[in-house]
This record gives sequence, C-alpha cells and structure tokens, in this order.
Amino acid sequence: MDVGNDLHFDPATFKKYTVRSAWDATDLLTRMDTQEYIFDYIFSRLGINTSTIDHPVLLTESVCNPNYCRKELSELLFECYGVPSVCYGIDAVFSYYYNNSNSFAGDSLIVSAGHKATYIIPYIDGHISTQGIKRLPIGGQHTTQLMHDLLHLKYPDHRSLLLPTRAEQLKEKHCYVAFDFHAELLRYRSDKAFAQRHVQCVRLYDIQGPPLASAEDLVKKQNRRREQGLRLKKILEERRIAKRDAQERELTELRDLLQLKMHDPTTFRHKLKDLGYGSDSALLEAIAKLETAIDPISKVPDSEKTDEELFPLLFVPDSQLSQEQIIVKQKQSLQKRMRDGRLRAKKNRDAARLAKEREQRESEAQRQLDPTKWIEQLQAKRKSLEGIIFQKRKRMESGEGAHKRQRAMAEAAFETTEKEDTFGADDADWEVYLTMTGENDEEDLRNKQKELDHIDGQLLQYGVTAIPTSVQSNCMGQQDPENLIYLANERTRVAELLFRPSLVGLHCMSLSDIAGYVLSGFPTSIQQSLAQNIFITGGSAQAQGFAARLAADVRAQQTWDSTVRVWKANDPILDTWRGMQQWCQNSSAAMLRDAFVTRAMYEEHGGAFLQEHAAANTSNYHGEQSEA
Repeated sequence: MDVGNDLHFDPATFKKYTVRSAWDATDLLTRMDTQEYIFDYIFSRLGINTSTIDHPVLLTESVCNPNYCRKELSELLFECYGVPSVCYGIDAVFSYYYNNSNSFAGDSLIVSAGHKATYIIPYIDGHISTQGIKRLPIGGQHTTQLMHDLLHLKYPDHRSLLLPTRAEQLKEKHCYVAFDFHAELLRYRSDKAFAQRHVQCVRLYDIQGPPLASAEDLVKKQNRRREQGLRLKKILEERRIAKRDAQERELTELRDLLQLKMHDPTTFRHKLKDLGYGSDSALLEAIAKLETAIDPISKVPDSEKTDEELFPLLFVPDSQLSQEQIIVKQKQSLQKRMRDGRLRAKKNRDAARLAKEREQRESEAQRQLDPTKWIEQLQAKRKSLEGIIFQKRKRMESGEGAHKRQRAMAEAAFETTEKEDTFGADDADWEVYLTMTGENDEEDLRNKQKELDHIDGQLLQYGVTAIPTSVQSNCMGQQDPENLIYLANERTRVAELLFRPSLVGLHCMSLSDIAGYVLSGFPTSIQQSLAQNIFITGGSAQAQGFAARLAADVRAQQTWDSTVRVWKANDPILDTWRGMQQWCQNSSAAMLRDAFVTRAMYEEHGGAFLQEHAAANTSNYHGEQSEA
C-alpha cells in the first residue's frame, strides 16, 4: 500500500491503484483501518521503530466532530499505539494562531476552505462560538471535480490523459476568483483582446506521463538492467550446461545399451522396450540426434564458426547430393542468408552506436564552448521534430498509411516474374512486410518521439524549459490542436463554485451569504469586530482574488459605516502545522496538561472525552453510556 507522496499518478499506472481514504463524504474520520495504515506510514517516516509511541500526540479534527469519531480515534491511539496522551484541535484555529503573532487574542471570523467542505467559524474571546458555526458542503474536491467534468466535455478524446489529479494541477495553477463573475464572462465573449490575454494554452505532453528521470536515475536504471541481463545470462548458461550434461548421460546410457545387444540380446530387447524404443533403428536414430546435439562444433558460438562448418552442403555440387540432401542444402542456403542479415544488422547497430557516441561528444564540446548557441540549436531541432511527429500522426489518422499498405499487398499478390526467386537475399526485401502491417510508420514515429524526449531531457538537465518562451507566448496561433488544450472561462467558473453553488445544482447559500448570515446573528458590537478580522485559510483560499471577492460580497451585506477586512494566511496549507508547533512550544506545562487527554482520563471517561482549550471544539461529553 502506498501512502501520501509515495503515490505517483500518471495515465499509464493510474488504473492499477485502488484509492482509499480514511474520511467519508462528509469529512468525518470513520475508516480506522485505513487510518491505521496512515499512522504506520507517519511514525515510520519519523523514525519511530519502537512497539509503542512514547510521545504525546497532537491531532486536528473536524469542526463539531461527533463523539463517536473521536472515540474510535482515541481507542486506536491508546490501545494500538500506546500513546501517553493525546490532544485534539481545529486546524483553521491553529492557522489563525500562527498568523496572529502566536496569539489567540482578538475576535475573528475564520473561513476554513477545506478539501470536502468549507466552515465559517466565529472565534470570540479566545474560543469558538459553536452556535454560530456554519458548514458549506463544497470544498477543493468539488472544484476539482468540476474542472475534471468541464475538460471531459470540452475534450472527450483526451479522457485518458485528463485524470482527476491532472485536473487538480490545472485548477491550482490557472484558476482564479473573478471580482464580478457575470462581467468576466461577458468580457471573455465580447472582448477579443481580453480573451487572448486570459485564455491559457496548455500542451498535452506537459500534463501527461511521469516526470523525466534525472541523469543519476538513468544511470541507476541502466546498471539495474545490466545486472539483470548478467543474471539472466548466467541462468541461461547454467541451464544450457545442465541440459548438455543430461544429454551426455543419456547418450552414454544408449551406447551402453547398444553394446549390450552383442552380449545379451534378450536383456537388450527388454530394456529397449522399457525405454520406449520400438526397434533398433529408432535407437540408432536417437543416438545420432544426441551426437548432433552435443557435437563439439555446436558448442562454439556462431560468430566464431566458418561457413564450411555451419553450412557444409553449400560447398558441395548438387550432382554429388541426393534428393534429401538437396532439400537440406536449400534450408542451409536460407539460414545462411538470415545469418548474414543478422551480422549486417549487428554491424549497422554498432556503427550507429559509435556515431551516436561521437555526436554526443561533439554536442558536449559545443555546449561547453557556446551554451547559448547549443540551446538554440536543440530548441530548433525540437521544433522540427514536433512538426515531423505531427505530420506523421496526421497521415496515419487520415488513412494514407492504409492506402500505402493495400497498394503493397496488391503488388505482392499479383507480381509475376520468371526470373530466379532471390527474395530475402537483401534485407530491404523484408521491408515490404513492415509496409503491409504498418509497423514501419509506427516504429519511425516511436523513434522520433524517443529523440524528442531525449532533447527534452537534455534541456531540463541544464534548467531550460522544454518549450521556448516564444512558443509559449505564441501558443494561441499554433495549428496543432491535437497537442493543445485551452482554458478559457473554465478558469473562473471552477473557482466561482464556492460563491455560486448552483453551478453544479446545489441548492444552498453561497460562502458570502453564509458569512453575512453568521455575522447577522451577533450583536452589533461583536458583528463589527468579526467583520474587521475575517481570516481565510485552507487550500481553496490560495486562488487569486478569493479574499477580494469575499470582502466585496460581505461589505455589500453590511451597513454603510461598517469596516470589512479580509486577510489570508501566509501559507494556507502548512500554517496549521506551524501553528500547532508554536502552540506546543509557547504553552506552559500547566496549559498543556489541561489540554491533553491522558491514558488515565481515557480509561476513566472513555474515548469520547475531550479537554477543552483555545483551539479545540466545545465538549459535549456526557459520560459513557452503558450498553443495556
């Protein structure tokens, strides 16, 4: 089982994963078996290899977390891991603590834009106000799903590439919150200059497949392959030797049996029948086959044998051969042509390898001499390869290759000639079969793609983007729709979901309306203090324009003399962890003692027991109910 960053999603391997989460659809921790795997992963990465965890544990939990979920989690920590004490808090409050100069002081309306839901939490006098907490059932998961659905509707041919993880990457990189959604859509439609500035063009190969391996990884991979090849070669050699030894033993037994015929014919007949040979000729034929199989000449590699040793009948005139030998001679002639072809192919491969090594040495020398010119040449070569690959794919998809294959098959079928049939004497003769099957075009396309990937690897190795800036800025004019996707109003439609749930058919209030409703439930003095300190955190809060849009919408719902201030966490994702760290370091021993649930408290009050503190939920614990 892979956990966290050990998962690598790409189109080639995504389907093999069965993704499991410890949380249900409502953002509650319910699957403790999966959570146990996660704890094992965390503790092992922290270097804790003991049978029990001899450290207090500080965890975050959902806002207004039910007692049952807390009870199950406490039972897992105390009973399975043997922790001495545990403390629960709310992630958004810890983030507020860290960004508020390590202090819980001041009233604040905390907006926690999480993965599965968004919470609006009034924080008053150092504690959360539970009667004012509201939950919007929309989070980062829903915006990612909306991006995923929009891309599938727009590009149905690329469904296998546009996975949910890719849609999330595109959302985080390109989406933003519009200050006025309707006006933004009209500008996309009517203002051509605005559309050209805001429509983002993304190349498909930028969002598909695993990242390119580093030079060190490639060397390790080559070494592993070499070691595997040596092991396989050793295994095959051991099997060959074992097989030859078995044949030699069998040959010795058969020769001894043949010698027995002269001394004890009766025993010879019985043994011959037991071994399954019907006659003396069958025994002699078996001995001849074994002698041929273990002939010393056959133990010499083919590359070290002469043609006279491998194909002796080719050097004997047909007039001196029987009819059966002539048939064998024809087979040897074909085998010799195939062997010569293999030797020529090996020679060509060696020459190509040497030429490639020489080209690499020259390229490296040029890079060291003039790096700028070297990069420009690589980028120009890359652009040329892209055009060749695109044209080849276009020809293959248009059916031109199919017509070529049909023409080759027709010519081969109806070709009539009376001259000697020498087909196969030249390696080029076999190209006709590659043309018929289409493998020639496909192999050529694969080679071009490998060459393109190699150039990308060279550019990335020296910190140069695979796509030149001029190509990126001119992307809108590329006549290559098969390699591009365009993000237009999807950029703002996806982020708008929190402020307009009706986009996906949800009948609920928007984030701005809920924030205004929560503020209206407090007296005027508290309402003003909360409006002046609206703090946003969570992954969805990273979207550009989120704070400005929320501030404008909330300000529209307040009185004319109200002051609305919305500010965002420095790091909406990791500031929770930093806040927990600072809280533990800055709190006194007495404060921590009053916040943590010890094992004695767990055994006395049960797993649902909660010690309240400034960042915790309000306890609704009423004691363990006995099962009657």
